[in-house]
Amino acid sequence: MMKGMKGRLIVQVNIFATCLFLITSLAAAILFREPFKTIAVSVDLLCFSLGVVVFLWGYWTAVQRSRQDNISVAALYFLIDKISTRQVTYIMNSLLGVQFVG
Repeated sequence: MMKGMKGRLIVQVNIFATCLFLITSLAAAILFREPFKTIAVSVDLLCFSLGVVVFLWGYWTAVQRSRQDNISVAALYFLIDKISTRQVTYIMNSLLGVQFVG
């Protein structure tokens, strides 16, 4: 699928975290009992914290790269203008949509 791709780990972690987020959130919303609510909140906070760290790392990398290349905000956050491959753009933006709805 994404063999040998630079940044593959970020995409794989995003897929895993999104699936974990959806599973625990749905379990907490459907069952609405104590262990499921606590697990869902813990997973949500972990995903949020991990997201903040990766966001800051990506922003730092973009600032360093912007010394040589022009990078727009839309290209940075929504991966447009061929800033990444079409496959990565589709996967990451799809996961963003799923996270927003979930």
